Amino acid sequence: MEKTALKPITESHAQGFGEIAFDEGFGSDSKPRGAYAALFDRLDAVALSDAAAWLGAELERRGVVFGGSDPHPFAVDPVPRILGSEEWERLERGLVQRVRALNAFLDDVYGARRIVAAGIVPERTLAGADWYEPAMASAAAPTVRAHVAGPDLVRCPDGEFRVLED
Repeated sequence: MEKTALKPITESHAQGFGEIAFDEGFGSDSKPRGAYAALFDRLDAVALSDAAAWLGAELERRGVVFGGSDPHPFAVDPVPRILGSEEWERLERGLVQRVRALNAFLDDVYGARRIVAAGIVPERTLAGADWYEPAMASAAAPTVRAHVAGPDLVRCPDGEFRVLED
């Protein structure tokens, strides 16, 4: 059976995304990027499509969704993002820094509240936040407040990573 070749993102795939679409697997010359070349040699577009459909159905069957009051399917790409060691080390440093900042923010919110006193975050914003727990202010401060963090990481058209939100 002949393989169906994988292809770069086309304008029709990126429609509605404007300049924000970045093709991880293919360069602007339509050739596979670095480590993706060997992977794409082994993959078949039809089999990949089948794998994506199976993965989506399996996540739905298990009740894995994104969003609280308005849940929608949790999309997972069956092909992992391939990063070189230098790129990963840079990304890791940035993500570790971000999680430390998140923990420092939580320490302040449930502790000294300098961020409120300085007028950076209004008291009403904290009081109205869905997951703010005032009782935690009197609890003993743990070493780490955010044991799990899920930064929404995207790659921009310039090829650089950005975190949209946590």
